[in-house]
Amino acid sequence: MSEKKQVTVLGIGNILMGDEGFGAHFVRWLSRRYRETDDFRMVDGGTLGYKLLDIICGCDHLIVVDVLKLDDTPGSIYRFSKKEMEYVNHWKDENILESFFISVSKKEAVLILQNIDESKTKELIESLPYYPYMERIAYYNLKKQF
Repeated sequence: MSEKKQVTVLGIGNILMGDEGFGAHFVRWLSRRYRETDDFRMVDGGTLGYKLLDIICGCDHLIVVDVLKLDDTPGSIYRFSKKEMEYVNHWKDENILESFFISVSKKEAVLILQNIDESKTKELIESLPYYPYMERIAYYNLKKQF
């Protein structure tokens, strides 16, 4: 007998911003038609961003529903592997990562790190799997004002 896999449908987007909230509205629509089970759940991720890392890393299969404004064919599908998402999750656990964003092309990323010095920042950036393929690397040390 095979082990059941956890499947999560994650809708993201701001419901106050028109079609930007498509993912959140989709999950609500889906939840009126289907029930969650032990191996299937639906999550309205709204605009939680990096706070969703535990949900993202805690399932076997993840389907993210969101709308992106890109120069591409409408309905295009983009795939990020679980391994890519898990890579920076341990930084969050160590209270180093505040936010992480990677472009669809995987050639650009924005990391907001905290509680580390400039040399550690550089070391972490250079350890990223896509570091050799990034077109431009820039990092800035900012002091939090609040």
